[in-house]
Amino acid sequence: MKNLLLASVAALMLAGCGFRPLYADGSFNEVGEGLITVDEINDRSGYLLRRELLKELAIGLPGLNERANLKVALEEDLERITLLTDGSVSRSFLEGRAEFTLTTESGEAFNGDAQVQIPISATQSPFGDVAAQTESSARAMRELAGEIVDDLRLQLESAR
Repeated sequence: MKNLLLASVAALMLAGCGFRPLYADGSFNEVGEGLITVDEINDRSGYLLRRELLKELAIGLPGLNERANLKVALEEDLERITLLTDGSVSRSFLEGRAEFTLTTESGEAFNGDAQVQIPISATQSPFGDVAAQTESSARAMRELAGEIVDDLRLQLESAR
């Protein structure tokens, strides 16, 4: 009897804490969703950018009191420069560019673009180069998300 009581109390506490089952259906997304939704963005970098945007926008944007949707088009390029005498690359740059549109329920739209450039030191190992590119891509998406949110904050502030 005591175990049953503890189990039911634990179940009630889990229900109230925002616990979300790992394999839940789509109806769970509506419970904890903020005012701003972010459309899915293709590829690994798009996933990272969307994740960072959701983190940045979880608290909302100042002056935005209605639901809104953010759409982002992402481009990512790797530029290799400075060839050494043996033909190898000593430096690379990862460039990320995003064009975005925040559309509110009332139909108001805020557009913009953001760009970041992340330097990568080339390594002699091909595996090290892949790891450096992967980490640079993650860093670029964090910085790009910050630039997008900063731009939206400025636009919303000037729209007041």
